[in-house]
Amino acid sequence: MDLIKTKVTEIDLAKLFGKDRAQEDINLQYYFVKTRQYSEIQNGAKELVLGRKGSGKSAFFSMLKNEAPSNGEIPIAIAFDGEDFVHIENALKANQVSFDVNDDFKFSLAWRDFIVSEIIYQSVAEQDKIDSQIKKILSDAGYIKPNKWKRFADSLLSVLKGARLKGEYGEIDFDLSSLHLDEGNKLAIKESFNAIVKNNKFIVLIDNLDEPWVNSNTMNSWLRGLIFAIRQIKRDYNNIKIVAFLRSDIYDVISRGSDLFDSKSEITTLTWDDNNFLNLRKLIAMRIAYYFGLPSPNTLPDISTLWNNLFPQTIRYGGRSDEFWHYIIIRTFQRPRELLQFCRLLIEESQKTYLPIEDSIVSPVELKYSNWKESDLIGEYSKTYRNLGECIDSFIGAKRTWDWTCPELLKHLNGLKENETIFYLSTNTQATAKEAVIILYRIGFLRKVSASHFDRYKMYHQDTSINFVSSRFDIHPAFRKRFTNQ
Repeated sequence: MDLIKTKVTEIDLAKLFGKDRAQEDINLQYYFVKTRQYSEIQNGAKELVLGRKGSGKSAFFSMLKNEAPSNGEIPIAIAFDGEDFVHIENALKANQVSFDVNDDFKFSLAWRDFIVSEIIYQSVAEQDKIDSQIKKILSDAGYIKPNKWKRFADSLLSVLKGARLKGEYGEIDFDLSSLHLDEGNKLAIKESFNAIVKNNKFIVLIDNLDEPWVNSNTMNSWLRGLIFAIRQIKRDYNNIKIVAFLRSDIYDVISRGSDLFDSKSEITTLTWDDNNFLNLRKLIAMRIAYYFGLPSPNTLPDISTLWNNLFPQTIRYGGRSDEFWHYIIIRTFQRPRELLQFCRLLIEESQKTYLPIEDSIVSPVELKYSNWKESDLIGEYSKTYRNLGECIDSFIGAKRTWDWTCPELLKHLNGLKENETIFYLSTNTQATAKEAVIILYRIGFLRKVSASHFDRYKMYHQDTSINFVSSRFDIHPAFRKRFTNQ
């Protein structure tokens, strides 16, 4: 396809920018950006990958799964959803057991058994790793069936009923009673199971942990138990790598007051604020190159050329000029999904016949993006805070400039109505003004102004400190267009 002669209306946006859900993007391998963090995770140096919504966790998950066979590993993919936990609770109730468990250790035993069982189940179901006669016995008996929730429920039920770890590799003894086999066949199956675990290399990938999560003692204990189980399995099995993906805000909740997280050497947080946002720029350029059948960009000039063929080189605003890519990226939280959303909207709304698009379209598109960004942010924290949107909107028209000193913020937040005040959903208690400043900074609505460098800013993951007398903030540019177009 000739990039220069391409009509804007003929561009397939879904193909150019990919699917919103990385798991559904069949072309991800062609334009995935392999960062230093990706290499660390792939090599087994990290066991817990943290990131905000849209930071690329699911893309990492998909690529690690797809590339595992080329590394001699069997990928074991585990992802729960909300419905799974309804089934788990119902299964426990049917056995007169409550899911209301607040015991990290019991959950760790259940997770350990479940993960080892899942390795065996997925290996038997999808890989040629077991004797065909044994596989037929298991299949005929219904042992090989896609009921992930039932396998976890069975593991948890065994622990809650007092089961202890058994077997050569410490798993809870597999329940084969439903197979109605003689002891010889049962022993043969168990030996085959142990051989699968012992004689192969695995990478276990655990995602979607935020979907069923609510801020409760049980669910927080469930997640802490997972981290404990990962460390136990990695200690006992040198042929198993495990990587769990978790939202940063959930990690903040479950790690509070737990010595389980004292060592952070095996934890990494996905960030894209590298030197001059090179990886984010490359992320867009790689997609452009793939869509138009061009070589993948390997140098900064290649990346810039691809950007400039699709978008203007510069943009003027507020009486000054900026590079177009910089203007767009700064209006995001420097996360892939937001940048892709902004770029998609620009192409979608362009009135130009041919590429590159016009810079005049940026203003109306930015308003759409700004509205979407606030809605997206509120949704991201809908399980944690109440009145977050109302609190954010209370800043509309509250000041003529974007910058706020900490005393000004505290005065503003102390003067809010009850329905504009942030509440913690887990305790139904009102956040104090100081707590609200921390929350608004942590979620990214506010960014911190550097005390030593003019026009430099930091997000919460870069600097968590706040001096409630001297710290200065401004409202993140992602929200400003919404504020000025009310």
